Amino acid sequence: MNPESEIFSWARQMLFELGYQTEHNPQLIKDVPWSTIYSFHTSKDRIFLKTMAGPFAIEPTLLTFLFENVTKQVPEVIATNPHLRCFLMNDAGMCLRDILKNNFDEKYFCSIFQIYTDIQIDCIPYIDELIAAGLNDWRLKNLPTLFQNFLNKNELLMNDGLSQKEIENLKNLLPDLINICDLLADYKIPETLEHRDFHDNNVLIKGQNIVINDWGDACISHPFFSFLSFFDSAKRHHKIYEEDEIYKNVQSAFLSKWHAYGNEPALSEALILAKKIKPIIFTLSFSRIFSCPDAHLYPEYRGYMTEALRDFIKRIN
Repeated sequence: MNPESEIFSWARQMLFELGYQTEHNPQLIKDVPWSTIYSFHTSKDRIFLKTMAGPFAIEPTLLTFLFENVTKQVPEVIATNPHLRCFLMNDAGMCLRDILKNNFDEKYFCSIFQIYTDIQIDCIPYIDELIAAGLNDWRLKNLPTLFQNFLNKNELLMNDGLSQKEIENLKNLLPDLINICDLLADYKIPETLEHRDFHDNNVLIKGQNIVINDWGDACISHPFFSFLSFFDSAKRHHKIYEEDEIYKNVQSAFLSKWHAYGNEPALSEALILAKKIKPIIFTLSFSRIFSCPDAHLYPEYRGYMTEALRDFIKRIN
């Protein structure tokens, strides 16, 4: 039995045991190097089957932990198979990006950050447990060493588009990275769960319910990286920029959730520091794609790390 057939066989058996009747063959929804998603139309509702490459296989463990201990506003896992690196989850609705493309409504953004930041704050007591469960420990104290080790991957970096001179330049910027990490740590904002791919396409809407989806990139790190990731995406897809009123309103709403750790001017300073080093954590996360078995079949993913690292050089210089 090939792996795909084995996965489908497991999924159908689990659905049968859970009382679902599958009406058609599974429909392929998404296929990328790090995961594949199918949907089953069943006698009750749509059920999604997700398979994962090894570096991203923590997702069902994390989702189950969050659903049982922190929030119901994540997908509900109904069955998982660690051996096959796959799981089944309930349908949580329509992607917010699709909704906003048809009818943009900024009210969603503040609502999303209320939900998401509550998850981050509620996870603070669990960070040691989450690291022990397998989440990457990318806290500020670890970023410089992780990045230093990453810069030794010459072949990977040059294949992505960096020159040897640029790699050496990045190595010379390690003291700057250490300094910024130390300055950001001085604000004493607790590090916690960080989605790592937080944007409106990973937010699902079903009726009045909002769900934060796709946690396979998650790590433990500084919580402000999430805000920056979200609006980097909003700039590309919705033309929202830092000078826009919606950006300022959501930033204020986001920072207000962290007022226990400083006033808004101090938190704004911390956000500026986080922005300087966000390309580093993006690169560490994105690089895992190239350890997936079929990554070489997707040349369109080359160049993202190079773009981010060149951006880091500009922000530091």
